[in-house]
Amino acid sequence: MSASVRDVSVQYGDITALQDLTINVGPGERVALVGSSGAGKSTLLDVLAGLVQPTAGSVEVLGTDLAGLQGRRARAHRSKVGVVRQSLDIPLGLQVVHNVNAAMLGQWSTPAALWSLVRPAGLAQAEAALDQVGLGGRVRARTEDLSGGERQRVAVARVLRQQPQVVLADEPTSSVDPHLADDVFGLLCSPAAPWTAIVSAHDPDLARRHATRIIGLRNGCVAFDASPSDLTSSQLDDLYSKT
Repeated sequence: MSASVRDVSVQYGDITALQDLTINVGPGERVALVGSSGAGKSTLLDVLAGLVQPTAGSVEVLGTDLAGLQGRRARAHRSKVGVVRQSLDIPLGLQVVHNVNAAMLGQWSTPAALWSLVRPAGLAQAEAALDQVGLGGRVRARTEDLSGGERQRVAVARVLRQQPQVVLADEPTSSVDPHLADDVFGLLCSPAAPWTAIVSAHDPDLARRHATRIIGLRNGCVAFDASPSDLTSSQLDDLYSKT
């Protein structure tokens, strides 16, 4: 099992972000999370990334129980999981190559990582990842000079550089034009990619085109869990019409 949440709830004061949620994702699946803003998509991805501790329930990713994961074990685990958050977590004062190479920090020694800030390692690999997201030739650009959509693509390139076993991406195409969105979403959910993907989608049509499984969330609960071929328009209409 690549990822599993069992009876997971997340409570923020009086707000319930996830409620008794159970989802299992097998190796190689391309799972898209859909639902209205506030449905629980980002919280679920943060729980799977180990960034949010559930109020109740258990979380396993790649066979590792995330509860109490610390130190060397946490670093080794993070090197296997690629994360694209809505906040992007990209320092603006660096060249693009360094933000892409940040994917390798869990695998490089501290001296190697520091030296790479002076003389970037894996320059060809960083350029190849950027080329895949339509940013070829921007490897030496300052990240602060990029648009919001370009920074979002740098975050995706960072995952492509990492080649993790699991990808967790939170609306990774929300700031790019429709053509590029289709390309980028397709990269993350490509059948040829060596990872399991769990990606939230602001556009259900993207999910239908590229995912192998679509999970609809509403009020922190699973509204449906279906293959793209089985998902009906009425299910989607119902998902977005209710709060």
